[in-house]
Amino acid sequence: MNRITTGAYLIRNTYHYKLLHVVGDSEHDFHKVNLHGRDENVHRDRQIWWVEPEPGEEGTDVYSITNIRTGKALQRDNSVRGRGVGVGLIIEDRDIGSEKQMWEIRRVMDGKA
Repeated sequence: MNRITTGAYLIRNTYHYKLLHVVGDSEHDFHKVNLHGRDENVHRDRQIWWVEPEPGEEGTDVYSITNIRTGKALQRDNSVRGRGVGVGLIIEDRDIGSEKQMWEIRRVMDGKA
């Protein structure tokens, strides 16, 4: 697979056709990230993400994803427990290079990952 080029992206869920969106004013850490309709006027910067390959991960499809408004990394929040494996919130936090802040991105050609 060709690696994704470093740059600014909108990240859209293919099922709901909504974008990753930082909730609230994110001067502080641990703000939730949810799905939201595209907002070109008021919250555009909450929906644009800087995606770049992780150094030292050559040959893999591992990336860091950072919100351009806040400069904080997309991260899985393990503090939320629920039903099933992999339950948790997606939040943003200071970029510390944690495994919770690394994302594998795969091109989907047939609707299956």
